[in-house]
Amino acid sequence: MIEQLINKHIGLLKLKDASWHHFSCSPNRIIIRDFRSEPPDTKGNSYERSEINGALSKLLNGGSQPLSMAEIAKLGPDVDFPIHRLSVMDASDWPKWRILIEQLNEIPNREPLHPPYEKAIQEREALVIPQTRLRRFYETLRLFGARDIHGAFAGYESAARRIDHLFNESVRHFSCYEVPQMYAPFYGNDHRNWNNAYLDAPKEFAKCLQARLKPATAPNPKIIHKVGENPDLKFYTVDYEVSPRRTPGNAVFEDGHAGRSSGAGGMDLLLGCETDNTPIVAEIKAEDDTNVFLALVQSLVYASELVTVHQWKRLQRAYSLFAGAPRPQVLDIYIISQPGDRPQFIDETMVIANELMNPGCHVSEHVRRIAFITAELVADSHGVIFSSHHLARSLAPAEAVPK
Repeated sequence: MIEQLINKHIGLLKLKDASWHHFSCSPNRIIIRDFRSEPPDTKGNSYERSEINGALSKLLNGGSQPLSMAEIAKLGPDVDFPIHRLSVMDASDWPKWRILIEQLNEIPNREPLHPPYEKAIQEREALVIPQTRLRRFYETLRLFGARDIHGAFAGYESAARRIDHLFNESVRHFSCYEVPQMYAPFYGNDHRNWNNAYLDAPKEFAKCLQARLKPATAPNPKIIHKVGENPDLKFYTVDYEVSPRRTPGNAVFEDGHAGRSSGAGGMDLLLGCETDNTPIVAEIKAEDDTNVFLALVQSLVYASELVTVHQWKRLQRAYSLFAGAPRPQVLDIYIISQPGDRPQFIDETMVIANELMNPGCHVSEHVRRIAFITAELVADSHGVIFSSHHLARSLAPAEAVPK
């Protein structure tokens, strides 16, 4: 570890007692500063070359890998100050250093592995399913389903910035997940045993809409659906109830629980753009489930779990229709509701969607557009009429390809 400290020159490291320290190195000396010290010990403990392999090695034994300031910046801590300007010699900066450390403690890929996760990796007996911060945020919102709580989040002044940070962190976190090609499909053998029981059940809006939108697989032809008069929003149906993290076999979640539920639920509809075959994540908001803020967060969870390099390849293997998509790791989001409904928090959610599409936002690098559309179920004909009532479009350059 000492050689790594010297190579990184300056940065942070976490010792085995979970305390964070600042390190700075010169050819003949290493200085370690403990952020727990009160008042701030800006001078720190200095170790000369003769002590580096003695007292310093003992101190660092069992600690985590050191992080240079450049590596910390790449982790994307959610702070509102430039970390490259922090000075460890200025005691007034130490509160900011501690805020930065709090953020590093929350970043999943810096946390110690849970024992079952570590065992699975070491023995290569199980596939490990990441549990990202964005998904945990969504599950927390669902757990506290009160209107006032969701409204407070939706109307929060920095909601878009916070969600964008969670999305970026979650894409990075999920990028380590790779399902072997033999397990590539996102569904089981019984997935397509879909019957027509809901074709004439408009009161069951979500199920009726799913039943009327037949996937574009044999023997069903590709049926193109218009959305108002906007040609860019035309789509065809690919699949339904798709869980991006479905992992067959002996899989475990990062917290050590069995991964048997990894295929449960999933996005309401997986669609394809008629003009260029870009994948579309679609969520249906029914009459008793009209919270579009929750739907947006849910859609972003699915998007974050599909746009990684491994998952994009898996998506194209499972659905050959997407092989011709023009931009890798980029998709659209549709949030579908009934005509005449005034979904909860629609105004606040549209503002968030617009902000997420601004250049510089991580979401806009992977999501081309977010469309809020309505679906009218036509009686007697099993038809559906789609209309668009808001469209948030990415302003990022079309040639930009996410890394």
